[in-house]
Amino acid sequence: MTRRNYPLTALRSFEAAARHLSFVKAAEELHVTPGAISQQIKTLEEYLDAQLFERQPNKLLLTDTAKRLLPRLSDGFLQLDQAIEQIVGDEGREELSISAAPMFTAKWLSPRLEKFNSAYSNINLHISSSLRIVDFHRESVDAAIRFSPNDYPGLKKIELFEEHITPMCSPSLIKEKGKLEKIEDLKSFTLIHDDSIETFLGKPGWQFWFEQSGYTDINFDLGPHFSEPDHAVQSAIDGAGIVLGRISLSEDDLATNRLVAPYAQRIPLGGRYTLVYPESYAHRKKIKYFQEWLLGEI
Repeated sequence: MTRRNYPLTALRSFEAAARHLSFVKAAEELHVTPGAISQQIKTLEEYLDAQLFERQPNKLLLTDTAKRLLPRLSDGFLQLDQAIEQIVGDEGREELSISAAPMFTAKWLSPRLEKFNSAYSNINLHISSSLRIVDFHRESVDAAIRFSPNDYPGLKKIELFEEHITPMCSPSLIKEKGKLEKIEDLKSFTLIHDDSIETFLGKPGWQFWFEQSGYTDINFDLGPHFSEPDHAVQSAIDGAGIVLGRISLSEDDLATNRLVAPYAQRIPLGGRYTLVYPESYAHRKKIKYFQEWLLGEI
């Protein structure tokens, strides 16, 4: 069968632009100018004799033709990338892109990365800090680390560790206000609220912790609220009050005495950190190396 001479550069430009819905982001990914992307799209539209994008103010929309073309084209490039990687992927320096939640990146992953870099000097690691779900068919991400009770259907999952919470505060706060020995001692302290905990517990974190501890004679609604866990923890480090800290992500803060955990009560947060990636990526040695390193650190 005679194969057509496809305009591969134009197809690659279209796939990136359609995936991002942006000529600028496509240009950044492919290391060209937005003008070059626009020219390649024009070439492809002439080749197909069809319009691919509807250009509106501050918005780029796909036409029906583009919507039909994009999924198969993305799959085709993915298979092409995998075929080439099987031949040359293990030679020379490789790029490994990992998506992880911001607090996990800052508090657990980053302090350990020097060990990974030393062990795998041929792998150039890229960390993208984000909480959103990764679309592996549309994004250049090899694997993601997420904290969730979800089962991640369609993805290979490697369970890493569970998370627990307990009250934490700055040592200077205890020196100022007195020791924390009994649960009722918390009445004299400001409670800092990490509102993201409610996502997992189904109710405000402090309310849940007090109920589990068997003590409810306290107004657990008072105190500042933070939507991001790292902001709540930093507020506690700065001496603003007591936060329900995530034990695994507070290891360094506890070890360096930036935070102390005065109570023995630890409560499961209701999920576990998990490494996920498509089954089709399982042959990639760079992911295997990263996975083995993670489990070794744990």
